[in-house]
Amino acid sequence: MTTGGIESFLENYREATYNEWERDQKAIDFLVQSHRQLEQVLPKGGMFFYIKNLQSQHFEYIGKQVTEITGVPYERCLEHGMAAALEKIHPSDRSIIMGELLEDILDVLKSVPVEEQKEVITTFNYRFFHEPLNTWIHLQDRFFMVASDPMGRPALMLGYCMRVDTPFQHVHGCIRHQRGTEPEQILHEFSYYADPAFRTLTHREIEILTLLAKGLSSKLIASELGLVTSTVDTHRRKLLRKTGMENVAHLVSKAVQMGVVTVEEPGEPES
Repeated sequence: MTTGGIESFLENYREATYNEWERDQKAIDFLVQSHRQLEQVLPKGGMFFYIKNLQSQHFEYIGKQVTEITGVPYERCLEHGMAAALEKIHPSDRSIIMGELLEDILDVLKSVPVEEQKEVITTFNYRFFHEPLNTWIHLQDRFFMVASDPMGRPALMLGYCMRVDTPFQHVHGCIRHQRGTEPEQILHEFSYYADPAFRTLTHREIEILTLLAKGLSSKLIASELGLVTSTVDTHRRKLLRKTGMENVAHLVSKAVQMGVVTVEEPGEPES
């Protein structure tokens, strides 16, 4: 998607989603000032805070460490807003974030009383092109809503972004509800793989796929998971059917490539 395409999406989304919301400039100024002070004590390259205005599609505030962490010039972020970041996100991840993930976040927020929506925290990882380093890096965003429009949809978001080390090659994360000092409640966990076929796999199928990638036979997998061998064989057939792969070797290769499973020392999977 081109920069123009991204900006068009943002503009269409803004017009379709947001009504007028009460802007509390004093509260916004307080958030900006407090996070500007906080960033002064953060280690270089640790993380940066941001406050996104989802109506204007610009940042009310973004930390200057954005350049150190992402490679995107601070001034460009101020001038072009969210489009400056979106254009550097991996194309498949960007499509998921602007599509399914956005829809899921809004659906989850609808299920939470408006007065509690500020307690809902979304965390997700994605791939980002660091232009000065000429390489893809992994970033993690964690944010929550500061203000909403009259329909209860997010209008102002406060969050932070940091670089993470992860072998995953897909968008994954969770949405939590944190009520004060109470234990947090997971509202939604997600893994969006670029290949839709892998999104239908169950937790058990992912477990078996992971063990297949380690080179374990059906008998050993059955022993590891407390199953009978015939059940594991059934799962293997389902895995091939769901993903359209010819054999387990191809299945494992594709799964590792996409980050569905990770193996430190992969063995030779059975065909």
